[in-house]
Amino acid sequence: MKILLVGVETAKLLFNLKNGFQKLGHDVKSCCFGQNRFYSDGNYDWIIPENAFLINNLRVAQDGIPICEPSPLFYEITKDADVILFLSCRTFFPGMTDLPLLKSMDKKIIVKQTGTDMRWIYPGGIVWNYADSLFNLANAEVQYINNVPSGKIDGFLNTLYRPGLASKLYITCMTALHADVVSAGPVHAPLLPSPFFAGINLFASEQFRANIPGRVKPIIVHAPSNEAYKGTNSILSALEEAKREGADFELIQVQNMPNEKLKQLLQLADIVIDDLACGGHGILANEAMASGCLVLGANNPQVQPLPINRPVVPINRNNICQQIKRAIVDIPFRTRVAEYGVEYIAHGVHSQESGAAYLLDSLERASRKDFDYYPTLLLDNPAWPDYKSFVDTNNIEVYSPDQKFVPTSQREDIPEALQRMLAETVMRFGAHPLTDLRAFSACGLTGDFLQENLTPRWDTEKLTVVNPWLSTGPNAQYGYSDTNYIPYAELLPPLEGQST
Repeated sequence: MKILLVGVETAKLLFNLKNGFQKLGHDVKSCCFGQNRFYSDGNYDWIIPENAFLINNLRVAQDGIPICEPSPLFYEITKDADVILFLSCRTFFPGMTDLPLLKSMDKKIIVKQTGTDMRWIYPGGIVWNYADSLFNLANAEVQYINNVPSGKIDGFLNTLYRPGLASKLYITCMTALHADVVSAGPVHAPLLPSPFFAGINLFASEQFRANIPGRVKPIIVHAPSNEAYKGTNSILSALEEAKREGADFELIQVQNMPNEKLKQLLQLADIVIDDLACGGHGILANEAMASGCLVLGANNPQVQPLPINRPVVPINRNNICQQIKRAIVDIPFRTRVAEYGVEYIAHGVHSQESGAAYLLDSLERASRKDFDYYPTLLLDNPAWPDYKSFVDTNNIEVYSPDQKFVPTSQREDIPEALQRMLAETVMRFGAHPLTDLRAFSACGLTGDFLQENLTPRWDTEKLTVVNPWLSTGPNAQYGYSDTNYIPYAELLPPLEGQST
């Protein structure tokens, strides 16, 4: 097939996906809106600003949705593609309004979500707190929630990292209604009411060589791309506490290090602390495992089941110091986890070819309505909240290193057009048979547009319940299934009085 990859380079995904599809024998082109300062070898076919694809400035229709007129450049880049894959919900037009046009051109569309583009505190904070993780808010998001802007949202422009429930809901609905495949991590897509596929991260695993030093005084690396989202302040505090309690280690903390230099550093390290987030691990954890390091980070199968059998030592706000001390002191445990991490990566779970093949397989599975994830979080927590009442009612705890979090009681405006889109999404994809759609409709997010009698209900007999708001489909088995894997219980902190 002819495949077009589009978006801003995030964790070298454009580059790695291109290589993966090419290794599978496909004809692949890539269009990058902005290179990543950490990577120098993108090799993109086009590097073009996002605003280059319109003839005239867009105008906004009465319902608030932007109307765009494509330029010849848009048709030149897209005309031959069979499949177009968008990263981080970044598409050619503002407001993702090119998706319906591309569907009318018979293009298959995949949207691979990567985190901040769709994640929001409502209702995401419920899951993050369920997993003992503080919900991470950056400075701009704190400012927004502290003083929610009044007035109508103008056209949902520049929606990617724009804070707010309305803009996140808009992106959610546009991807669900117009993409053939939505790939995401459940904890980063809390507003999705419709089934979707796992977000598998991938990298060039063959570029790494494993080295497991086994030092008595280990070298620990923490290399956050964004301290707010990685929980750096809490990680450093836990390391200081471990040191006060007698743990001996050398810490190397880096920021803004080019990836080639980071690879060399990983070769020297014993332990890498990835993040104090929620769900599953990222690219740095993959690179660290391939280098022979024990990785501490996000790994909670209850909130993000796929890939299965991840060899990441799970840390959260309650166990981080205990897990750090265990990784430092228990050298046999550290070595065993590192060895399994090398094996896990060698199995190809996150290889370029496997990640690309998974996305193409998702296209075929979507046509059969065979999805990985069946979420109920949004629909089972009906609200059009002011943030103060939501945080207080649900006891949401937030990690906000830049500024104090003091939410106001003001509610956002949810335009009627967006209420209609959300209702259409729910009615098209259905809902769990136990979900009370009347309660959700009454909360106001869908106005009077959601019609319970027209909404199909899922057949839940083949689904596996993972947590109160998430089930997996019968074929949600991606990952390393060899019998040699380390059981998740062994990665958790030992119970009091139990040896490691």
